Amino acid sequence: MKLWKRWAKALFQGLSRLLSGEKRYHGKKIPQTLRQPGAALGKSGEQLARWYLTEVLGWQCVAQNAHISLSPTNHRIAGELDLVMRERKTGILVFVEVRTLAHISVKFGSPVDSVNRRKRIKVCRAARLWMKQNGIADLEPVRFDIVSIVWPSEGNPQIDHFPDAFPWTEPRWRKEV
Repeated sequence: MKLWKRWAKALFQGLSRLLSGEKRYHGKKIPQTLRQPGAALGKSGEQLARWYLTEVLGWQCVAQNAHISLSPTNHRIAGELDLVMRERKTGILVFVEVRTLAHISVKFGSPVDSVNRRKRIKVCRAARLWMKQNGIADLEPVRFDIVSIVWPSEGNPQIDHFPDAFPWTEPRWRKEV
């Protein structure tokens, strides 16, 4: 299914949940302690996404906010991965990009719209370096998901999960190493 069709379906389902005032996702109650007053929205969104993926979907968290450096001696950060998860059923390694907004606007669109080609290249590059640093073979199956969260200051968050949101993307000018 095309990404825009999945986005439209998830938006419709999320809006219907939001209008009905539902505070549960798949029977699990959303912990209210995740969003603290004055806390950074992005950090709260990552915690909510981790809760959703582990508690609701039953995945295993491998890493959170993994900062990737180019080498052990060079401490310059080459990238950051929001969540690295492992599906329990299939064992696939999933790199999750979490995007959180306070509301959907006409100017900025939805959180999913902010994951453009440049961001996908950065996530894929960080994923490759993370796999290399952690001794994971290049042949292991991986997937890139997006978790979109719209979390108004008053009200319940809308969580939308887009599995296999984008393929492994490499820059055109770079050759395989």
